[in-house]
Amino acid sequence: MDDVQDIIAAFVDNECVDADALARALAQPDGREYLIDLLALREAVDRCVPAVAVLPPQRSTGPRRRVLALAAAAMLAVGGVMGYTIASRSTPAAAVSTWQAPEMPMTTPHADTQKVAPPAPTTVIRLERGVDWTEARGGI
Repeated sequence: MDDVQDIIAAFVDNECVDADALARALAQPDGREYLIDLLALREAVDRCVPAVAVLPPQRSTGPRRRVLALAAAAMLAVGGVMGYTIASRSTPAAAVSTWQAPEMPMTTPHADTQKVAPPAPTTVIRLERGVDWTEARGGI
């Protein structure tokens, strides 16, 4: 029965089908019922799908638009080259290449360490649990 259904499905899909094989498939009652089912299914699908697809309007790409795009690209390229040329000529190359980092005095860490006591506190703050603060669980 699968061969019969394949032949009828190919016929409905506008594929090339052997006429004798199609006649044999439609000679069977199951083949005729399958053809009717396929045609009814196709009609139901055609009702759901819009007949004409609506495309968004296309922007014109006429010669004027192309010329404007090329002119904008050329202006950007010329501006970039001019900016590079002006920047390279305004700063002397000798000043850029002779720059050196300032010299830092060489010291070894903790070379002159002495035992230094911390300074005496100016104010002592004493906190007592439950009087000055309370702890809460579950967040801030």
